[in-house]
Amino acid sequence: MTTPNTALTLDRVSVHRGSQQIVQSINLDLPVGQMLGVLGPNGAGKTSLS
Repeated sequence: MTTPNTALTLDRVSVHRGSQQIVQSINLDLPVGQMLGVLGPNGAGKTSLS
């Protein structure tokens, strides 16, 4: 659950690309004022997270 001090909350996020599961059940709470970077090669699925 998002609180006033949380900028972003992910709860049990999964990503599939075709029949392949790339991310399984990710949980994340990103506090206000913190930054998060997602790095990876082209075609790795970074855009799918947005």
